[in-house]
Amino acid sequence: MSMKPRKKLLLVLVALGLLAAAYGAVSIRRGFSTLDEPSALEKLVARTVRNLAIPAAARHEKNPLKASPEILNEARDSYIDRCAICHGNDGSGQTQVGRNLYPKPPDLRSSQTQNLTDGQIRYIIKNGVRLTGILPGAIRTKNRTTIAGNSFSSSATCANLLPVRNCRSK
Repeated sequence: MSMKPRKKLLLVLVALGLLAAAYGAVSIRRGFSTLDEPSALEKLVARTVRNLAIPAAARHEKNPLKASPEILNEARDSYIDRCAICHGNDGSGQTQVGRNLYPKPPDLRSSQTQNLTDGQIRYIIKNGVRLTGILPGAIRTKNRTTIAGNSFSSSATCANLLPVRNCRSK
């Protein structure tokens, strides 16, 4: 006697529904403090949604800027002014502000961040991420981005990639 495919599907859906309800009940009972570390499921869902929000064309963009000393210095200054308060000077995310955000800022040194394409990182820097503390971070003046004396369209945040790439784990 074999179960009909519809019954199997219904059984799987009911089981998934019960698991989701149990997870929700535990989450509600535990509370929603920003001091807690997000669960593995929350991290997975957040990363997946963030990655789905990045257009395919943006994912494949390359950084046209080379890491000259002048560009690196300006990019580092921009990172310290706009990003380090949450991500830390070393990119770890272990700052007073970063530890109290929910979700926590990602460790920029981690392989999960370093494995993102230049286009993905640039899109995140340029646009931020909804429902998080990640704010758009370009240096803008009159719809232009200026880094090391080079003017780019406001959609260019290429130099801001350089400090992220320099955060690789030692």
